[in-house]
Amino acid sequence: MLVNLGVLTILSLCFGFLLTMVPDLEGKKQSEAELRYFSGFFWSLGAGIFGLYLRYIEPSLSILSIFVANAGFTAAGIFLYRGFCQRRSLQNVLTSDRFIIGYVLAYFLTIVWFTLVAPSLMIRSAVVFGGFSFWFLNCVIVANKQINDFNKGERVARWSVNVTLFSVSVLLPVMFYFVPDEDVFYSQLIFIILILETFVFGGIYISRLYDIVESHYAESVTDPLTGLYNRRFLYMQAEQQLAAAQRHDFPVSVVLCDIDHFKRINDSFGHEAGDAAIKHFSSC
Repeated sequence: MLVNLGVLTILSLCFGFLLTMVPDLEGKKQSEAELRYFSGFFWSLGAGIFGLYLRYIEPSLSILSIFVANAGFTAAGIFLYRGFCQRRSLQNVLTSDRFIIGYVLAYFLTIVWFTLVAPSLMIRSAVVFGGFSFWFLNCVIVANKQINDFNKGERVARWSVNVTLFSVSVLLPVMFYFVPDEDVFYSQLIFIILILETFVFGGIYISRLYDIVESHYAESVTDPLTGLYNRRFLYMQAEQQLAAAQRHDFPVSVVLCDIDHFKRINDSFGHEAGDAAIKHFSSC
């Protein structure tokens, strides 16, 4: 058990470190923030597992173990949720700093009370499982919004949080209350965490690779000044549309437009004014 917890802690930290090395999308701060949140998820998960590790290496550190494990796992749920929200460009009450600070304070005051003041393993475990379920339920809700079926990584990450929600909300509480063997419970917990972080990491990494491919493709078929599709895209679409027109026997029309006397704008006001005129015209 001790070796498994140690290996899982190192694996979590490695996953977090590897995500910091994933290429960023140029000019997209949202992309950088998203990676920071997901890296924070793995580092926090590693801290939570290390808290369990402390429990086994030194039983006298059980109180410290409880707080470290709870802090790590709680932060992991929050980071994962904010990562998905960042990816979906969502802002709500749950992502506000005020709510998260209030939640963390209430959560830890409850843990402190039922650990030191009025010790109750049943109530404390109910609070822990309830907290995990709350954040993973919200992760599932956000992960299933604005689905990009082209991005295979999205499917993997979505599947992993769906399975984890069931495990944290149903499977682990049932095992905790009805399986008296603590080693069996922690073995199952390690297995669930391993599946969760492996698939979440794989999903995030694959999603980022798809994002990079989509970004490069978009750059190759759009004009950098106006954002409109360029000649390459025109030829690609024209070939497909003409083939479809011949196959289904429907007419095709092409509309060409030009800016009259555009050279005068450049000559009179400079190329920056000409670029602004082109942007304005393209927005129409």
